[in-house]
Amino acid sequence: MTERIDLLLMEIQRIKESIGIIENELKAIKAEEQSTNIDMELLDIWNKAIDIIKKELTEVSFNTWIRDINPIEINDNSFYISVKNAFAQNIVKERYGKLIKNALKIITNKDYNIEVLVEGIDNSNV
Repeated sequence: MTERIDLLLMEIQRIKESIGIIENELKAIKAEEQSTNIDMELLDIWNKAIDIIKKELTEVSFNTWIRDINPIEINDNSFYISVKNAFAQNIVKERYGKLIKNALKIITNKDYNIEVLVEGIDNSNV
């Protein structure tokens, strides 16, 4: 009888471990789905902002400074975008920051801080 109880307890332990593995997988899937939803929202907002910005600039200015900007992240207060290099970072911040900010405000009805980052540079301290 004791042997049978031990076997059942071992089986219960294996089931608990399996449930833990399944639970972790489900959490990972849920986090990935949330991330994908945020990414889609970010791209949607950015594409709408680009449509507004494009109307305000010459084709040359748009293609030179705005076209290759990538949206990175959006949070409560900031909208993060990235550019190819520090020179472009300075130009986009100084010349086009207000235009980007206004376009985002039209789309989202929120007043975001525009954070212009350089691709490939560790910006974790921002």
